[in-house]
Amino acid sequence: MSQQHQEKIATYLSEHGWLHSPSSEGYDKERAIFPEDVLGWLEDTDPENFAKVVPPHGDDAARAKGEHRILDRLTSQLAQPERDGGGVLNVLRKGFLVPGARRFKMLQMPPADDRNPQIAARYAQNRLRVVQEVVYSTRKADRIDLVLFLNGLPMATVEIKTNYTQSLQEAIKQYENDRKPAGEPLLTPFRGALVVGGRDVVDSGGGA
Repeated sequence: MSQQHQEKIATYLSEHGWLHSPSSEGYDKERAIFPEDVLGWLEDTDPENFAKVVPPHGDDAARAKGEHRILDRLTSQLAQPERDGGGVLNVLRKGFLVPGARRFKMLQMPPADDRNPQIAARYAQNRLRVVQEVVYSTRKADRIDLVLFLNGLPMATVEIKTNYTQSLQEAIKQYENDRKPAGEPLLTPFRGALVVGGRDVVDSGGGA
């Protein structure tokens, strides 16, 4: 897909509240998460609990050690079988544990009404991010056009084709033939992105 079409979609999302990364810098392909958003979400929404693992006044080494503990525990939970509470969907629903802290939540659902301003404020802190040209593989340099994240967890991978170049069916074939999930955390069912697929874009010359 052309860079132009990627930019149109990413720009649209960024104008509607999404964080935007034009490259996969900052993405952890071994863990299949966006660490900055995981840690930022936890520190913003559960600062006292976060401070039990990452000392707020510690030196860089102490903070880095605590951050790695959180990311390692999260990754371990994601990799567990679904029946044992693993996978992205279970972690979104139930959170995860780090020894020495309460259970961390990874999502705030929208409030049913406006009676609890704390829930509304927490919901507004959910971090949505679109990342372009994601080098997803742990073994090769292949890229995926767009990956969508929620609080650092992968929600969807997207290959986009235009009506003037490749079809949606070709995007599907690309996933079937070139996007093998074995050994790739981002594409592993349940463990990685909840949705994988392609989108067909009709190019009218003025927008995506």
